[in-house]
Amino acid sequence: MNNAGLASLALGETEAAWHWFTRPEETLTAAQWQSAHLGAIERNKAFVHLMRQDWVRAWPAYDLGLGQGDRVARHTHLPPWHPGAPGPTVVYGEQGIGDEVMFASCLPDALAEIDRPIVETMPR
Repeated sequence: MNNAGLASLALGETEAAWHWFTRPEETLTAAQWQSAHLGAIERNKAFVHLMRQDWVRAWPAYDLGLGQGDRVARHTHLPPWHPGAPGPTVVYGEQGIGDEVMFASCLPDALAEIDRPIVETMPR
């Protein structure tokens, strides 16, 4: 069901993706639902919210994946940034190099809001 949801997302079919990501709640037992797959399914729901531009729901769900899989936990001990936050702020990639290059387009906006930025990138 999770993979079907991801395939639907790749096709831009957000309603189908939402169907697949919420279906486990309806079909699995409570014990199965609370398994290790719960985090992945809940985080993947964030991608539906992102595609719908529902930022209020998207970012908290997306953050469920911090420190899991490719989202390395190297900076999760730091408080998250918020507008007006004092002091240095670390901006770092948490996915693959392609995503890091793509998100680099956000750096000018981020750097305009950050007092003392520290940008960490993959060596490549």
